[in-house]
Amino acid sequence: MIMLDVDSVAEDAAVALGNYAMRGGTVLLAPGPGAKPATFNQSFAQVAPAALAQPARSQIDPEIYEQCVVDRLEDRVLKELEDTRHGNIGTARFYNWYTLEPSSMHKDATTLLSLSEGAELLVERRIGRGRVLLWTAGLGGDWQAMVVHSAYPVFLSRLLTVAAATLRFPLNLAPGAPIIRQVEAPQCKIITPDHKPQVFEPIAVGPYRYVRYDKTQRPGTYLFQPDAQDDRVQVRYHVAEDRRESDYRPLRGEARTSIGGALGTPLLKSERDLIDTVGRSYGGRPLAVYFAVALLGMLMLEAWLCRRWFA
Repeated sequence: MIMLDVDSVAEDAAVALGNYAMRGGTVLLAPGPGAKPATFNQSFAQVAPAALAQPARSQIDPEIYEQCVVDRLEDRVLKELEDTRHGNIGTARFYNWYTLEPSSMHKDATTLLSLSEGAELLVERRIGRGRVLLWTAGLGGDWQAMVVHSAYPVFLSRLLTVAAATLRFPLNLAPGAPIIRQVEAPQCKIITPDHKPQVFEPIAVGPYRYVRYDKTQRPGTYLFQPDAQDDRVQVRYHVAEDRRESDYRPLRGEARTSIGGALGTPLLKSERDLIDTVGRSYGGRPLAVYFAVALLGMLMLEAWLCRRWFA
């Protein structure tokens, strides 16, 4: 959900935005140049990552601008936007933006993108399963040139992809990660990887019912029945093995080829493979015999000199 150039909503609408984010939705707040910071802060106080202050500049000078910097380096989506193949968001120009009130950043908020002078450009606040984003430079072309930049459509499409992914609970889990699902039946059933069925009741949260199953330490497939009495509907959850420490499985086939391609060199299993690979790539005659003869000659010369000088 994108709140474009909006600085005022009714109180019940702000509550609805918070509930939407709580259930896994993504809200992007993008106040435009005409927004009033005081009105915006009052309307979105329950969900905004931080409070707006006045714009950084009262008048725009096209010769004075800032550029974008990725703050959260571990975010793969944001790092992709720095790639020249995806527009390189760092080259877009920003001429003005809303500053943030000092010490107004929510405890659950994080700066994702900043400007080269250090001001916040994109701030994220986690609310429940979802998040609320605050874009301080407006999504129109009044304050920034990103709207005519090749990174702009990539940025929006990636943001929509991430937002859509959080609306559904994951089916592939790490060991110990909970199985969470909204259900309607009064009882549910899970069949664990060791084929043991477990029947339990969901938890009521307002008008909805949710299942939270935490005993997923055993890797394998968990069969979940939203209705314990109806085995026609089953959802498969897969818990992967935890191989964060190490993986002793040998590389074979395409996996070995792909990793070798990423490293820029083939992966060789033994010294003999290394010798054969070098031999195939070297077009001349083997030099081992010449090196052996030269070494033997040097040893004989050393023995002759020792006998001559120290006899």
